[in-house]
Amino acid sequence: MVLEFGLVGKRVLVTASSKGIGFAVAKAFLLNGSRVVISSSNGENVRRAVDSLASLGEVHGFTADLRSKNDIDGLIEYASSKLGGLDTLVYVAGSPSPG
Repeated sequence: MVLEFGLVGKRVLVTASSKGIGFAVAKAFLLNGSRVVISSSNGENVRRAVDSLASLGEVHGFTADLRSKNDIDGLIEYASSKLGGLDTLVYVAGSPSPG
């Protein structure tokens, strides 16, 4: 059952969201009627995640390494362009490198 949280039509960017927690967050926003852009540093993972989520609503994917200012700038520009602005940013970062 989906509860009404006032998220219908909201424009959402979820970083590091091709798997795990970020993917689940993006899915929850989509199930509640939001329009979503997901990202990951791995383009293939982004494509698979978009394919998996597409039946739930409007979702777009972008490959970006959050350690790169240029990638971050590109991600924000892409998300804003695709969605006509942003209402919500969910910042999820991948796991740290071992050691």
